[in-house]
Amino acid sequence: MKKHKKLIAAMVTVGLMTSAFSAQAASLTGDDLIKEIGKGYSKLETTVKVEDYTKYGVDFEGFQDAVIAASYQAPLSLGIESYKYSTDNVKYATASPYYLVSDRVQLKVNQSKLKKEVERITKSLIKKDMTEKQKHEAIYNYLVKKVKYDNAAYNNFKSGKVTSITEAHTAYGALVNYLAVCQGISAAYKALADEAGLESIVVTGTYKGEGHQWNKIKVNGKWSNIDATIKN
Repeated sequence: MKKHKKLIAAMVTVGLMTSAFSAQAASLTGDDLIKEIGKGYSKLETTVKVEDYTKYGVDFEGFQDAVIAASYQAPLSLGIESYKYSTDNVKYATASPYYLVSDRVQLKVNQSKLKKEVERITKSLIKKDMTEKQKHEAIYNYLVKKVKYDNAAYNNFKSGKVTSITEAHTAYGALVNYLAVCQGISAAYKALADEAGLESIVVTGTYKGEGHQWNKIKVNGKWSNIDATIKN
C-alpha cells in the first residue's frame, strides 16, 4: 500500500494529537513514534523504517499522521515537501520523504550551515546561570529581533503562485537567511530550544482565520504557548 500526502495539507498538533491516535496512545507512546521518525529526518535519511508501528498503539493511518507530525519536530531536515508510504499491512512501515532540497550534496551542505548557526546562536544566547524561562525568553527575543517576516513568500503561497514550501518555511530560512514565515520561525525556535536542552514542540492551528504555526514550551513542568512570529 502506497500513498502520497502533501506536507502543506497537514494540520497536526503534536502532543495533543486527535487524529488516528487514540487519546491513550498519544499520551503514552504517540510522541515516541514521532521522535523515532524525526531522528531519521534529522539524519536526512531517504527511507525511514519503523519495524513495528503497532507497538505505539496506532494503525497505518496513525503511522501516516506521525510521519507528517515528525517533520515539524525535525528542523534540521530543512523542510520536507511530500512523502511516499509503504507497509506490509501488518506492522512494518516505511516513509520516504521528499526533501525541499533535492540535491543530496547541497542538502548536506545546507544542513551543515544550519547546524553551525544553531550552535553559534545558542552559545551566544544561553548562559549556565539562566533559568528555563530566561533561556526561552532569550531565544524568543533573538528571533523577534533578527528574523524578518517574508511577506513575498506568504503572498505567493496564499495566492497560489507557489503551492509548496520554500526556504522561508524552514529553520534554514530563519537562521541563515534571516527571512521566514511562521513555519520557518517556529522551526528555528525548535532548533534553538533543542540545542539548549529545552523542551518545546511546534504546533499548528489558525490565526485570524488562516493556517499558522507556533511553539509550545515547557517551563517548570507546565506547557504554554509562545509565538515569535506575531511580533514580526
